Amino acid sequence: MVHEVLNQIFLRLEQARKAGTPVRMNLLYRAATYDLISDYAFGQGSICFSREDLNKPYFDAYRDMVSASWHFGCYFGWIGRNTRKLPSFVIKKMMPTSQHFINVIEVIYTFHLRLLLVHG
Repeated sequence: MVHEVLNQIFLRLEQARKAGTPVRMNLLYRAATYDLISDYAFGQGSICFSREDLNKPYFDAYRDMVSASWHFGCYFGWIGRNTRKLPSFVIKKMMPTSQHFINVIEVIYTFHLRLLLVHG
């Protein structure tokens, strides 16, 4: 999988070079890290590299969600604990930027439920 991800990185860099467009390296590295960890931990590779946008909405939502809630979570731990008890549609209304992040979590959760049902 590491070789596949490296090939994808080089392919994206070559495409950008030919097109003369800049490359957001932090997005490229986030996508590579996400795909590697997803493959080794869950057996789901090429989630980000299979998308033209490298799953940018997910990473943007994650950054926005963390920056918005970091200070509250550090000093008022009960806020995070109570927020996690809310249904996802409420969180999406309260924090629209979290929608992509929550969608990915729901897909992974569904995938794991199916694995449990199949393999007991």
